Amino acid sequence: ESLEWPPRFSKLLLEVEDGTRIAFVDPRRLGRVRIFPDRSEQKFWTDLGPDAHDELPSSKELVGMLRGRRAAAVKSVILDQTFLSGIGNWIADEVLYQSRLHPERKVESLSDAEISCLRDTIQAVLDLAVAADADSSKYPTDWLFHYRWSKKKESKTSDGKLIKFVTVGSRTSAYVPQVQKMRKTKPVDDDAQDFEEDNSDAHAEKEVEDEKPAPKSTRKRGRSKTSTKTKTEEVETKSTKKGRQPTTPSRNSKAKKEEVQESLDPEDGAVRRSTRKRGTVNYRA
Repeated sequence: ESLEWPPRFSKLLLEVEDGTRIAFVDPRRLGRVRIFPDRSEQKFWTDLGPDAHDELPSSKELVGMLRGRRAAAVKSVILDQTFLSGIGNWIADEVLYQSRLHPERKVESLSDAEISCLRDTIQAVLDLAVAADADSSKYPTDWLFHYRWSKKKESKTSDGKLIKFVTVGSRTSAYVPQVQKMRKTKPVDDDAQDFEEDNSDAHAEKEVEDEKPAPKSTRKRGRSKTSTKTKTEEVETKSTKKGRQPTTPSRNSKAKKEEVQESLDPEDGAVRRSTRKRGTVNYRA
C-alpha cells in the first residue's frame, strides 16, 4: 500500500542505510527530537517508567506501585510517564471507561481487584491499538474513542449513555457517569469481595437498627411525666428569678391573714399582745 510521502505535518525526515524512511509528524508542534550518543545516561530517559505495552508490570507489582500514590487521582497517575510510559490522554480515558473507574477517583479507594482489572484493560487496549497500527477505523465501535472528541453536551456513547467532561491532571477527561461512578475514599482491602461483604454487613446492621421501634414520647399536654419538681421548688425558683428570697407557702391559709406577736411594753413592762388581721391593729394590756 503506497502512502503519501512525505506525510502531512512532517517536521523531520530520516532515511537509514537499508532504505527505511522515518518521518516525525507533529501537527500541533508539541513534540521534540533529541539525538544523543548514549540515551542511558540521559535523565529524561532514565526517569521513564516501564513501557505500558512491552513491560507492563504484573497485577501484584502494579498494586505495590499504586500504593505509593494513594492521594492522587487514578487518571493523573496512569498519565504520568515516570509511572508508566506510553499512555496518552485518549488511551487513559478509554482504559478507565472500560475498567468502569471514574478518572477523579483516588488511588487509595481502589481495591486490589479493581487494580487487577485496570492492568488487564491497559494491556487489552494497547494490544488492539498496536495491532491496528493506530488506525482508529479498526477500533471497536463501542469504544469511547469514537464519541469523545466533540465535547458537546449531547455527546453519547454507542448505547446512548451521556458523556461528560472534567479536567484531571490539567487534561480534558471524557467519562460516562452511568458507568464510571465516583466513590468516596474507603480503606483498601486485599480482596474486593471481603470489602463488599463487610460493607453489606454494616448495611444490614443499619437496617436492623432502623426497624427498632422509636421510644414513646413522655410528654403529654405540654408537661413531662418524669417531672418531680415540687410546688415549693417552683415557688423558690420564681422568687429567685424576681430577686426575692425564696419563701415557703404556709399550709394553713388562716395563718396567712393573722399573726400574733408578743413584745415588752416600754412604759409599764406589761406584755403587749398585738393582733394584726386584715390590716387592723388592736392593742390589749
